[in-house]
Amino acid sequence: MDLNLHIERLVLDGFGTVDRAALGAAVETELARLVAERGVPSGLSESATVGRVDGGRLGAQPGASTRTVAAHVARALYTSLDQ
Repeated sequence: MDLNLHIERLVLDGFGTVDRAALGAAVETELARLVAERGVPSGLSESATVGRVDGGRLGAQPGASTRTVAAHVARALYTSLDQ
């Protein structure tokens, strides 16, 4: 199964300035890892367009590394899509 995921906008309140390209690449890498490990989230098992995903509160703290923030974002997205 091919999975194409497009994130048009990612809002992270309280994290100040981040390197958008690095964050995007890290989120993509972590989401790919989660899908490979756990499978396609149930919310995307059929062809679907999701208008908005609320990832809730992240466990990462302001000042955390881009990689850490990306891992938290990816897990939050995956969990939201898997419901």
